Amino acid sequence: MRSSQAVLDFQGRKTTHDQLIKQWRISIAPTLLFFGPGGKEVAERMEGGYLPDFYGPYLEERMLKGRQAL
Repeated sequence: MRSSQAVLDFQGRKTTHDQLIKQWRISIAPTLLFFGPGGKEVAERMEGGYLPDFYGPYLEERMLKGRQAL
């Protein structure tokens, strides 16, 4: 998560994992983000560990919202 490994951002610019984490204001792992065109978040992010019984339904809800936004 805090790696200096090179990656490309949504605009095709070279950056690092660490820079993206700071840009997206991620402070806990796991964090799931749901992106649409241009790197816009299209559903509420999931931060931290959810209760196992509810993780699947929360994930399905976010994925549905993300698909609807596309």
